[in-house]
Amino acid sequence: MRDSGFQDTINRRTYAAEKVVRWYQELSFIHKAEAVILQRLYPFIKDRKLLDIGIGGGRTTKHLLEISADYVGIDYTLRLAQVVRTKYPQAAICCADARELNLRDGVFDFVLFSLNGIDYIDHAGRLKALKEIYRVLRPGGFYMFSTHNRDYKGFRRPFMREDAGFSLGHLKGC
Repeated sequence: MRDSGFQDTINRRTYAAEKVVRWYQELSFIHKAEAVILQRLYPFIKDRKLLDIGIGGGRTTKHLLEISADYVGIDYTLRLAQVVRTKYPQAAICCADARELNLRDGVFDFVLFSLNGIDYIDHAGRLKALKEIYRVLRPGGFYMFSTHNRDYKGFRRPFMREDAGFSLGHLKGC
């Protein structure tokens, strides 16, 4: 088993690569399942305090800002946080790690960790991240995340199209 420091080094280097940043920067959709869940939660989180973890290039930022201006977005890759800060200057965006949230206890009404972000953390790190999320959520708050689904019809296909600007081979070079 590899240590989490090695995994973090690869993840940070990969997500800071300019081709990867450009790919994530172009994403602005939300998945149908995310839209359905957000629609159901809308009455409970409208104009409330929202935390978006693993924002990447800001894929969900626009959609969550439409729900509430009281929004905080974080990514643990400085370059991606900078991209989103430029793209959405009205949003509170910072570089932070879900395993060590430097945020007050019980202040968020909703926390999102999307696009399988939690899958990029090792088991011990996931436990830390989940404890941190629980800590910053107010009692009765909502936590939403996505993870890989082996039953998905395209599970065995690479998640990126060949014309997306970088390939999974990039990971081998890290």
